[in-house]
Amino acid sequence: MVTDTFAMPGMLVTDHVFELPLDHARPDGHSFSVFARELVAPEQRGKDLPVLLFLQGGPGSEAPRPDAASGWVNTTTVARPRLNTCSGERCR
Repeated sequence: MVTDTFAMPGMLVTDHVFELPLDHARPDGHSFSVFARELVAPEQRGKDLPVLLFLQGGPGSEAPRPDAASGWVNTTTVARPRLNTCSGERCR
C-alpha cells in the first residue's frame, strides 16, 4: 500500500508499507509490516524502470536516510533510475 508521496531535492519519493504473514503456511495468522521507499528522478517518473534494492543499516544500527539526490543516490538514479530502499518499521 502506498502511504505517502512527496518531493525531495532532485527526486520524487513514494513510501510503501507491505503487510506480510509471519508464517506463509498460516497466511491468516500473525503478520508484520515492511516499509519500502521508492526514489525516482523527476524526469523518469512514470517510466517502467529496473529496480535496485538497497538494504539500509547493519546489525544493531541504522544508516542515514537519503535526503537529496546526491552521492550514491544521484549515481544510481542516473545509472539505474529507480531505487527502492527498505529497512523495516523504523524507516522514517
